[in-house]
Amino acid sequence: MTGPLVVCDLGDVLVRTAPGAQYAALAELTGVLPHRWAAAADATGLTDALERGQIGFPDFAQELCQRAGATVAVPLEEIREAFCRVVAGLDQVMTAAVVPLAAQGRLLLASNTSEPHWHRIRQLLADTQVTAPACLSYEVGHCKPDDAFFQALAAMDERVSTEAVFLDNRGEHVAAARRHGLIARLHHDSQASAAWLTALAHPGAEPLGS
Repeated sequence: MTGPLVVCDLGDVLVRTAPGAQYAALAELTGVLPHRWAAAADATGLTDALERGQIGFPDFAQELCQRAGATVAVPLEEIREAFCRVVAGLDQVMTAAVVPLAAQGRLLLASNTSEPHWHRIRQLLADTQVTAPACLSYEVGHCKPDDAFFQALAAMDERVSTEAVFLDNRGEHVAAARRHGLIARLHHDSQASAAWLTALAHPGAEPLGS
């Protein structure tokens, strides 16, 4: 069975997220309010550095605690577990829709993510039939919508440059994909995107961006 490669995002597409849950969990561990953790991680660019592979998680955790003003010593594994609370589980509708594509060798995962989050997502995917290569920001050193991320995608699979479609929940990522010649769809509804993916899994499907 032939058809285009599907380049699919993870967060809020295949994976459900719980925004802020990681900071609430860190607050429970330390007594430092969630907004302090959010500011320390996101407003300072620390999370971005982690997702670009510029800093490892142990150094990230140490710097995060210092910036948040945490005075309670917390084991690294507990910080890691709290940080992964943002990963709420798989979107079962979307996961089922990509199973045939993965089986056909037509699925490439693409995500701005960190090593702890990817490890957690892999644990979730282990219970499914979804096995696919992944282009991950922390491994390639670039994040969507950077041109370099899409160049890394193309280097990973030549079909990205010739016959691929792209699914993401961020408009700027979809726009970047289109600039790089991909047919791209903005994900906003699991049922609609799953129907689109199911059509792609069959010969003769004509994908349309939206």
